[in-house]
Amino acid sequence: MIVLFTMTKIRYIINMQNNKFYNKRKGKNMKETIINVKGMVCNGCENRVQNALKTIEGVENVVADHTKGIVTVTSKSEVEESVLKDKINDIGFEVV
Repeated sequence: MIVLFTMTKIRYIINMQNNKFYNKRKGKNMKETIINVKGMVCNGCENRVQNALKTIEGVENVVADHTKGIVTVTSKSEVEESVLKDKINDIGFEVV
């Protein structure tokens, strides 16, 4: 249990560092959206959400955190938040 928690935390820190590096490079027309998601319970859930959202045109980066129940999406400004939320709902998670 401790190893799993530690690996999850390490993965989260790496994702956040990558996101911070990415944000330094992003253009002015980029938008960051934070979505609360219910139902993510493991790294597999995070990957599922990340992979699904990355298929949406205009999405540049996705970081999901099942421990906090949040998904951070960096996208071009023309991506509607409702499109992101619908995609999350479509794969079986609940946007709260």
